[in-house]
Amino acid sequence: MRKFIKEADPGSSRSGSGWHPGLAHDGIICHWRIVQKVVKLTFAKGASLKDPARLFNSSLDGTHRRAIDIHEGEEVD
Repeated sequence: MRKFIKEADPGSSRSGSGWHPGLAHDGIICHWRIVQKVVKLTFAKGASLKDPARLFNSSLDGTHRRAIDIHEGEEVD
């Protein structure tokens, strides 16, 4: 996932701790963590982003963040 985000924002850099690694560029872009067989990719300001492709599938009730849960074996496009 880091590769995809770096392609979209080449100026991003690693941030966070070992427990919550992430990427930032003039502030936090996202962080990720593994929960059982799911990688939870959380975008700090995801609620403010338009999502016409409906990529966000988790934390949809939040007022600031949104997440994408990627399940084990799932293809990422």
